[in-house]
Amino acid sequence: MKADWSRVEAQKRISALLGSFKVGSIEAVICGNDEMALGAIEALKVAGAFKGDADFVPVIGVDGTSYALDSIADGEMLGTVMGDAAAQGEACLRPGLTPSPSGPIGRGRWR
Repeated sequence: MKADWSRVEAQKRISALLGSFKVGSIEAVICGNDEMALGAIEALKVAGAFKGDADFVPVIGVDGTSYALDSIADGEMLGTVMGDAAAQGEACLRPGLTPSPSGPIGRGRWR
């Protein structure tokens, strides 16, 4: 579901979802960033999740923010994926900076 990368919007969307589904029927929540994951956790907590092992809902975010790491330490968020911007940028540039044994790569020509 779309939550516009927003903690508040994710909390609203998950709260609405919980109007149709019980906490125990949700297997996991995977979010595109930590803010949305934290909003999902807040909505799940209001609905009774995270009170015990039986009520745990795995929630995963992306970004590795300090708030997410705190939530993981508190036993709420299951995990977060930390991006490595420098390594990602290098990986994007490497093919363009590496000479091809078959000559330059041009329009319509791929190795």
